[in-house]
Amino acid sequence: MVGGPSYETVAELRAMRLMGIDAVGMSTIPEVVTASHCGIKSLAFSLITNECITEYDALSDPCHSEVIEAADRREADLKTFVSKLIPLINQAHFC
Repeated sequence: MVGGPSYETVAELRAMRLMGIDAVGMSTIPEVVTASHCGIKSLAFSLITNECITEYDALSDPCHSEVIEAADRREADLKTFVSKLIPLINQAHFC
């Protein structure tokens, strides 16, 4: 994870790639760590919305509007996922 609110730098992404990291987020990890510290059980999922730019001379930069568009395109999928997940959590007595 990176702290945000800016996109990851090329150097950060290259280092993460060397560590075997496949995806990067800005908020999920600190939120789960905080919940755990408070004794709260949590389940997290994230939507990957953009491809990271790992070259200094890339022709494009991260674009916030493209991230929002990708999230909007997957909104129905996320609603379906959560609506199917909640009954399964209740059945498993994780709450």
